[in-house]
Amino acid sequence: GDQVGLQIVTIAPAPESAGISPRTPLRVRFDQPLDDATVDAGALMLTPAVAGEVRTEGDTLLFVPTGALLPDTTYAVKLAPGLQSVQGRVLHEAVTWHFATGHTSIVYSQVDANGREQLMMAAVALPATTRRPAG
Repeated sequence: GDQVGLQIVTIAPAPESAGISPRTPLRVRFDQPLDDATVDAGALMLTPAVAGEVRTEGDTLLFVPTGALLPDTTYAVKLAPGLQSVQGRVLHEAVTWHFATGHTSIVYSQVDANGREQLMMAAVALPATTRRPAG
């Protein structure tokens, strides 16, 4: 039987990390390539809920949000048990972690009163998605 189970190698964004870009995809890398047949939309869930696509890339489970995550928000992530590697090793227990997004900033340069160039940063509010209708 499978006593060792499927093991997580890395999680990104890292657990308890803060200031993460709202446009960051989530990646969970395992010690073996994943079996696509065991991966579905419920394999990885975020709270607050986020629309997006769950897919595999070899040994990595990837969640790509449809639009930007909310700025300055703490997200709980739950990886459901039942994922399998192509060798049949199973993720036996749910894995949960948290991360927090930051806000979007624009960096620009500006010449000050003494003629010196200064680097400036300004927070900006962007719409949740940047999709525009075709036409």
